[in-house]
Amino acid sequence: MKYFIIWTVALLVQLNTNAQINNFKNGIISYAVTTSINENTKESVLLKSTYEIVIQDSKFRSDNVNNFGKESEIFDSKNGNGCILKEYSRQKIMMAINEDQWQKKQYWYNNLHFTLFDDTINIMGYICKRATAIIDSNKLIELYYCPSIIIKPEHNKLGNENIKGLVIKSTFINGKNYETHILTSLQNKHMNLQYFNQPQSGYRILQYNTNSNIDLLK
Repeated sequence: MKYFIIWTVALLVQLNTNAQINNFKNGIISYAVTTSINENTKESVLLKSTYEIVIQDSKFRSDNVNNFGKESEIFDSKNGNGCILKEYSRQKIMMAINEDQWQKKQYWYNNLHFTLFDDTINIMGYICKRATAIIDSNKLIELYYCPSIIIKPEHNKLGNENIKGLVIKSTFINGKNYETHILTSLQNKHMNLQYFNQPQSGYRILQYNTNSNIDLLK
């Protein structure tokens, strides 16, 4: 009887955890990122970084950290404002961004046409479906997403509204170069709102423009 009660409690805890994760609204999504760059050399250059997304209601933050520095995005969709932070060496730059600029910044990904496939694969315990988007003859995006984890399209930063589920793994191929994101952690929890505060000092203020966000592979 004792062991039955323990097993029942453990099962209920697991079911409750799965129910929370299945509708992901608040918490932290973490990815490990590998970038391979081949500039007509015998060996590719491999760069390692991390990409973290933090969500709390209408508030969003992302942090991309590598050996060279850190880039962050903070945005509140309810108030329609945010900022982009860049920290490299001793340089700390802040660019304010409004709703229109934020939407234009997402334009490239939001307008990709993904082909969806019904075949499934188990990645780190998540049952995923595959989707691909061909950009041109040399550029391809391949995603594996988990349909059972519901997340707002604007928070699913590696996909768009056509991807119905959290992206678990993505690979962006550009010729001989590629960049891969793979999920390392999914924490469903309430976040302190101070995490989304925009810095009030310590940064050089620059005006945002469309060239402020340059992707190495695009």
